[in-house]
Amino acid sequence: MSHSTRQSLTMLAAIGGCLIRLDTIDAFKESPIIQHLNKETIGEVHHALRKWPQSGNTAKNQLWVAIQIETWRLAMNESDIFYPEILVKVCEQCISDLLTVITNSYKLGLLKPIAERVAAIHGSYDSLGMDFAAYEETERVMRKLYDLIEWGW
Repeated sequence: MSHSTRQSLTMLAAIGGCLIRLDTIDAFKESPIIQHLNKETIGEVHHALRKWPQSGNTAKNQLWVAIQIETWRLAMNESDIFYPEILVKVCEQCISDLLTVITNSYKLGLLKPIAERVAAIHGSYDSLGMDFAAYEETERVMRKLYDLIEWGW
């Protein structure tokens, strides 16, 4: 599998991991609609991961992605994984990055439903875009992910 495909799959896995974490910590208990939307988005991410075109040894590629995600998770501060605004912003940044670099219409079709849902989830948390502390922390967290996967687009 190409390095760019591994990078894309890792970004998708990061989105899925953050959404699952949001579900696990019950971040949307006050909003059943957003809670349901989060679960739907997890399903969309799983769908995209299954349908994303790959080549080479699938098991080896999946292992590479899993190692990068686990290394990234372990590199985060413990508080990062309990701060919903950071998790939501990481999802938004990952999908934004993917939409910026992906040109294949099939892949874009897999990403667009995720992007729409992530935007709605983010809007429920920071509709005015004023949570600057979360944005600063997200930048730090994303830098760790970029470094791990050698994101240079």
